[in-house]
Amino acid sequence: MRRGTKTGLGLILVGLAIQAIGLLWVSTRHWTPVDIPITLSPGEIISKEFKINISAPYLISIVVQKNLPFDTLNCLLGTWTNWAGNPRRCESTSSVIEATWTLSSRGHVIANGTSNTNIGNDWANLDISKGLGKFQGEYGRSYKLEVNFLKDGRRLAGCNPRLEVAVSDEWAKGILLAHVTSNLLTAVLWLIGIPLLLISVVRRLRKKVAATSSS
Repeated sequence: MRRGTKTGLGLILVGLAIQAIGLLWVSTRHWTPVDIPITLSPGEIISKEFKINISAPYLISIVVQKNLPFDTLNCLLGTWTNWAGNPRRCESTSSVIEATWTLSSRGHVIANGTSNTNIGNDWANLDISKGLGKFQGEYGRSYKLEVNFLKDGRRLAGCNPRLEVAVSDEWAKGILLAHVTSNLLTAVLWLIGIPLLLISVVRRLRKKVAATSSS
């Protein structure tokens, strides 16, 4: 096999390997290790064990669909509590979210908190997330999350509330950037490798035609 053919084929295969490894890694990660429906009934206690396979910061959140007026939904969730833009915006609609949570691993409590935080609040196209807290997860480690809901939040029942533990958006954006970079690298390798391979193949064909014509 000629040098041009080897080089071109090698670059193409390296590009394919980069894509395959990246896709395999992404598809086997547990980006949202906890995603369960909740009722938000007073006294409801959620206890969930889970294992993670990404070392990353994780957010604990209550996520609801936008099935109520936007302002009302944010007030009920408490995502606009003490909001700097208009601190009196929710005077007529108070938050129905009051909860405490504890995260343990290997028999030890490693984090805890309450719903009285603005960490992890997020507004997406179809839903809104009320952050309860954040923790740093370790690859291969098992955790147990307990959340105790202290207030009647059933006004949000029509919004299909659920409890989520998910890799933080900031960290996920970093992975997306790395994926885009790997795609660009693969494209460069193919842009170099494919022409080299084609040029090598064409040269070989020309030599065969020339040899056939002279014989």
